[in-house]
Amino acid sequence: MADGFEAKSARRVVVVGGGGFFGTAIVERLLADGVGPIAVVARHPAPAPAGVAVLRGDAERRDDVRRIVRSGDLIVDAVGPYHARSTALLDAALTAGADYVDLNDCPAFAERVLAEHGRAVAAGVRIFTSCCSISTLPATMVNHFGLARPLRIGIFLAPETHVVARPGAAATLIATLHTRVRLPRNGRIEALPGWGVWRRSSLPAARGAGRYYLFDSADYVHLPRAFPSLRTLGFYVNSGVPLLDRVLLNLRRLDERGLPFRLLTDPRLQRAALPLLRRLGRRGGAIGGEIVAEDGRIARFTVSASERGYLVPVAPPVLVVKRLLAGEPYPAGVVRHDRHLPSNVLLGYFEQLGLTVSCNVDQGPRPPQRRTPKKNESAASATIRPTYR
Repeated sequence: MADGFEAKSARRVVVVGGGGFFGTAIVERLLADGVGPIAVVARHPAPAPAGVAVLRGDAERRDDVRRIVRSGDLIVDAVGPYHARSTALLDAALTAGADYVDLNDCPAFAERVLAEHGRAVAAGVRIFTSCCSISTLPATMVNHFGLARPLRIGIFLAPETHVVARPGAAATLIATLHTRVRLPRNGRIEALPGWGVWRRSSLPAARGAGRYYLFDSADYVHLPRAFPSLRTLGFYVNSGVPLLDRVLLNLRRLDERGLPFRLLTDPRLQRAALPLLRRLGRRGGAIGGEIVAEDGRIARFTVSASERGYLVPVAPPVLVVKRLLAGEPYPAGVVRHDRHLPSNVLLGYFEQLGLTVSCNVDQGPRPPQRRTPKKNESAASATIRPTYR
């Protein structure tokens, strides 16, 4: 394989949700990289590429997943939205002795998975939860920059709305609008309104400059576990759809039991709106971050694409699968995010996929430029304005 890893076993890779958007993208990349055998599990199976087995099953039906999962399998859980999921599939993997990888973005699901750490250690199972660009990439970049004690991490996502505006993403967004996000700020856990706090950033993507709004994320569970020195953490999103972000901010101010939220959750409205959002949405995408270390260094990174930006979240689980197949000696249990992937492997794969990677670090401390926060803007945004170059 181009990244230097060859599969050394005939372990079966089972992609649950392999008929969905991200599941399909994962299967395509695994096939392109010569991985096999592969099985796809879906509730309503569709024709699959040559050489891929198709199995009918539901990730939430315990009888289905126990029937499908075998000892030695490598399970990829790509069934979203995770805030509506149970851990039935993970339970089947632990019972059978199968390694497990998911793309989870929900903190509640992350906590349920983390609670299985002891059981996974006893079973000799490796769990890579939230193995995607939102969680794995920032942790990998802390290692890449050699930042021993990160204090603050800000992550900014400009999704490729042109292709990813789908029911699962819509459900995750609505869940954020309904919640108060619990996150570390200045060494304390605070609860802030989802989408009700924003920071400015400028990512190298179409309509990537402007306000990014606070989003719920599994980062708030995983990154403090990997880096106990973290005092402040935030994940922010800009939809890339004209006027949509401001509309959502105004809706967030209304009573969550009011008419606007009932309309947002109406399946008929979503079926009508999502194709329009894809038509109006951003083409290409980017994810970036700013990491402030205890020694005063400020590191910044971006990964961007003018097209096929959806490959950014797909790359980490594909690489982890390949490394597991190659016999990488990961420890049993829930693997910490700073141990998922070496930075040279992940960044090299991004470049292999045609994505643009940018990294820079300020070697010394610099005084913060303080100003009065604007309405609904976080104080952190007024203190340190993230820039990318």
